[in-house]
Amino acid sequence: MPKWFWVLVSVILSSGIYFSIRYGLRPKPIPLMKPTSFASLEEMGVVTFRRLYQPLRSERLVVLGFDPGNPDSMLVWRGLFKAAKDSGVKVQKVFHFENTVLPEYFNQFPLRSFQMNSDLTEIKQELVKARKRNGTIFFIVPSLLSTHLNQKSVTKKLEASSLGPVFSLSQFPLQLSDESLEELSKSCIDLDPKDETNRIDCITFKYVKSLSRRKLDLTQMLGAIERYGLKEYLSFVYLPSVEDASISTE
Repeated sequence: MPKWFWVLVSVILSSGIYFSIRYGLRPKPIPLMKPTSFASLEEMGVVTFRRLYQPLRSERLVVLGFDPGNPDSMLVWRGLFKAAKDSGVKVQKVFHFENTVLPEYFNQFPLRSFQMNSDLTEIKQELVKARKRNGTIFFIVPSLLSTHLNQKSVTKKLEASSLGPVFSLSQFPLQLSDESLEELSKSCIDLDPKDETNRIDCITFKYVKSLSRRKLDLTQMLGAIERYGLKEYLSFVYLPSVEDASISTE
């Protein structure tokens, strides 16, 4: 190959990396679970663990994000923990914010509450030692503080230490009404990569639009999972209202 060809390839690759970092571009998401109906949020958590069993089983540190707008979203993680326990996963410890109320089921595991700024430095040192032991350490925090899309998230702060890439799985509500979609569509206009809420809303909008050819039963509870990066997973959860009927997302 001529020398100029390799120079051109280097320029293209370098430009791609630069714009990905500068403008927050991400690779195309990988669907791991298409919208699936569930009888309960706990069942959704059980199936979520089974779908992510391969990447989860080798992790020593996992950050789970719940929807603070829906306290019942914690039931998804109760189902995930039940499935993990049945599969032989050892839970070393579960970290959570002081004001986070966990279901009673979690009392069987070692728990520790923490504050974002004052305790995280000490916890990082503990985690470095704990990762050498058998078992998985979990963090359960609001989703905006679990996703890699937020540069100030717990996940990003943990990665800033010597812990390396951290697995995160964050729940976000799936809104399918015409009014909600119209509002979400505005987030994709003049997208600010530093505004994590704006980015999540735009991702949600694009995901819903990708379902436009599917006929979904909106009377059913729905869950879906996509991978957005090396260890970045998003779980979309749809909860039906009394007025919902079986319609398409067109």
